[in-house]
Amino acid sequence: PASTANVTQPAVAARPVLVLVLNSKYAQVFENFVRAPGAVHMAQFDVHVVCTDHRIAGELANLGWRCSTMAISRGGGAAGVYTKRIPYVVSLIRKGRDVLICDIDAIWIKDPLPELLATQAGIISSPGGSPPLASAKLGVAFCMGFIFLRGSDPQVRDAIVPLTTPMNEDQTDFNKNMIREGLAYDNVKVPYPHTTVTYYGKLNAKEEPYDGLRIAMLPHSRFQRLCAPNTDFSYNATGGVTIAHCHNRGKQGYLKVKKLASIKLWFVPATADLSGLGSYPPMPEPRTPKWTVWQERRQQQAPASSSTAAPGTVPGLHPLQPPLQPGAALLNVTGDRYTSGGHMATGAATTGAQAAVSTASQSKSIAREKANAREKRAASEQSPRGVAVQLPRRTLSD
Repeated sequence: PASTANVTQPAVAARPVLVLVLNSKYAQVFENFVRAPGAVHMAQFDVHVVCTDHRIAGELANLGWRCSTMAISRGGGAAGVYTKRIPYVVSLIRKGRDVLICDIDAIWIKDPLPELLATQAGIISSPGGSPPLASAKLGVAFCMGFIFLRGSDPQVRDAIVPLTTPMNEDQTDFNKNMIREGLAYDNVKVPYPHTTVTYYGKLNAKEEPYDGLRIAMLPHSRFQRLCAPNTDFSYNATGGVTIAHCHNRGKQGYLKVKKLASIKLWFVPATADLSGLGSYPPMPEPRTPKWTVWQERRQQQAPASSSTAAPGTVPGLHPLQPPLQPGAALLNVTGDRYTSGGHMATGAATTGAQAAVSTASQSKSIAREKANAREKRAASEQSPRGVAVQLPRRTLSD
């Protein structure tokens, strides 16, 4: 069949798009995401936030962000929330945009963009082990929590609809569709999770315009999914991690908080700090007045001599922080709000009593989430099913 990738390419390459998706239960996880040491590198992207309930819009505004689009529909659970980003991503790719899909618990330690741009493939993914069908056949699965799709490649534009059809659960169906379209790695079964180099493959879809589309699977050593205990996530760690997307059995917000805290990737301080000051201030949405002020404040805190700036500094942005010193894994869970119970400036080990989250608090949180779910279901039954609202792109006032 003839190519269907009839898009008009811009005269000057646009920034890649970073697509994030969240609802109000993930508000604090998002705050942690934009406080991470590598969050500064997101300014190289056009960041689009897909919101799946109306409450999250107010939570984002407090951090200097806003929803790029609303994608609200009834039911679906946590997997359904993630799957709602796919039609939005497809529309961007068909316009010729390069798109990075990233879960908000995939913590940026370093800048991933140089490696993504240097990798010669149309689809570049971090590695995962689910669904078992993919890992059993190929040794590894595409992790939809960090995957780069080059919409500037006409073969990717041709392939994106077949690869996302059907799409009931994004990671399971995307991997199944890849296998259906003849994905094979170059004479090898990928030895996930013991990979230290990028593995390449291609689609073998005869008579299709995307036949031969190159695929790349990033090394697990730098794009981690199965995080070993006591992993050093500091910027200067030998063979350091770029993205830490550590697997967690539960998808609920409070479980994500517990997991990130337990591996010392929790950066939200005990006392709310939205001033742009502090060890890891929340980065506002790039290219807005609030972001400009945030930059200026960070520049004022930067070392006087630029010649001593840490490796990996982004031109035009403040230098990276010194080696990672995250807050301690101390949590108090109250309803659906999560706050750090302490801060560990020296990285000293915490006691089991300090790190523990009480069973009673967990029960309260679960009960609150269930109540919120019942309220949401009741509200959705009174509104049209499958509502999708496109919000205008606008500039935040400072």
